Amino acid sequence: MTARQRRVTASEVARAARVAVSTVSRALRDDHRISAATRHHVQEVAQRLGYESATRRSSAPRVGLVMEHLHNPFYPALIERLSHRLAEEGVELLCMTAGADGRHETVIASLARLKVGAIIFTTANIDSAAVSACEQHEIPAILVNRYIPGARALTVGCNNYAGGMLLAEWLIRRGHRRLLFIQGERHASTTIDRQKGVRDAARRYRLPAVTLAGSNAYSHEAGYTAIGALARHELPDAIIGANDVLALGAMDALCHEWQLAVPEAVSVAGFDDIDMAAWRRYDLTTVRQPLAGMVEAVVEGVHRSLKYQVFTPRSYLLEGDIIERGSVATRPATMAL
Repeated sequence: MTARQRRVTASEVARAARVAVSTVSRALRDDHRISAATRHHVQEVAQRLGYESATRRSSAPRVGLVMEHLHNPFYPALIERLSHRLAEEGVELLCMTAGADGRHETVIASLARLKVGAIIFTTANIDSAAVSACEQHEIPAILVNRYIPGARALTVGCNNYAGGMLLAEWLIRRGHRRLLFIQGERHASTTIDRQKGVRDAARRYRLPAVTLAGSNAYSHEAGYTAIGALARHELPDAIIGANDVLALGAMDALCHEWQLAVPEAVSVAGFDDIDMAAWRRYDLTTVRQPLAGMVEAVVEGVHRSLKYQVFTPRSYLLEGDIIERGSVATRPATMAL
């Protein structure tokens, strides 16, 4: 590559503008944490030197997607729909996995080398360090069904707190008094918010404290084990899985370990509305996540990132709704608001 063809780096812009490299990145994003005068100065220097950000250098529009695993069928469904919508917009989706060991920085660096214009995260263990790594590479971060307080990222998801409260109140109105919540990954924002919604609903009705169970995983085995390990006197009126997969595991444990019928003996409900929830074997009542709306919000965020190269943190919280099926009974002592 000749000197004429060589790309100007952010470090060269920083030296010419006499600022730090991080200031260059922030100035080119119109980050209001630095003064308007500094932003304008850095932008003028970058333009004079012919500097282009990683997003601008991408000849073909690409975005990355970082996922942890595909144990929950909700995420393959989301990724499939998102991939189709981005393809309709002429955007290529590059998917990579980050294991539970938190290899986000390595994956982010790989996607940066592939010159993606944004990175979408569906991983439960996403943290502020990953968002900071995206900032360092001048790549906007989009968090799907996850949030990090104070993070400079676009957040798109279901209102999990409201969904948890909605489902718990729906069960309580049908006479259920003793609720058990099966947790997924305990540090995931989905688990925290859904659990809080359920517990706050129980407090509102002055019911006994919600029992918590689970082994820090969103899996069928975790749901099965959580219920199979209970003593008979610990069995509740209703079980709420932090997602549908946990709820299906609980239903199988009630059948095979306890020889109890659902919903005659115990009601069970979940969260997500995956395809298996509607299978005749399960017929699971659940909170349906607004999948189509979430995908459209992500596509809009990607479009703005690619078109304007300026990223403003925003949050889209969409409401879920209850899908009533046969896994919940109405108990005799029905309560009204």
